[in-house]
Amino acid sequence: MELLAQRKHRQHEIDDGKKPDFLNDTKSIRDGDWEVAPLPSDLQDRRVEITGPVDRKMVINALNAPVKKIHG
Repeated sequence: MELLAQRKHRQHEIDDGKKPDFLNDTKSIRDGDWEVAPLPSDLQDRRVEITGPVDRKMVINALNAPVKKIHG
């Protein structure tokens, strides 16, 4: 119950506009000049996808559809 009370208290602080504070140990990460690696080629074009349950009908329809990716 203590954890829930702490969570409620923190939510009230956030609702009142209190901003998060960060550890001094991570200041170099926040202030540093860094960038993430480029996206892999298979993630660069995600305009056409099909998502759905993995049942026989859906898989057959997905395999016959003109899409680049299928997510089950």
